[in-house]
Amino acid sequence: MMMQSWVGLILSPLLVLVDQHTGYTLVEWTCSGHARIFPHALHFAFFILTAGLTLLAWSDGRPLRFGPGDAVLDNRGFLALVSVLTGTLAGLVIVALWFPQWVVSPCA
Repeated sequence: MMMQSWVGLILSPLLVLVDQHTGYTLVEWTCSGHARIFPHALHFAFFILTAGLTLLAWSDGRPLRFGPGDAVLDNRGFLALVSVLTGTLAGLVIVALWFPQWVVSPCA
């Protein structure tokens, strides 16, 4: 199904933006004495969602075995590959946004 690749291609970068926005929004709430583990759980949840979308796109392109000259399958395979690479990059960006909270407390 080509739709799985499109979902991963569109939603993975969107999840990065939502993760960054909610992470910055929750800093004041976390520092005012609420659960300090919550931002970590939030980043983890967004990372798992992005990884799931990446695996979904990978499973969409994986069963395609085709010969040269098959343009429809070439396009599906390319779209699945681009979706997997976009999802992988989005996952790495989420981890990069999460890393400073491991090293330095946002309340410091």
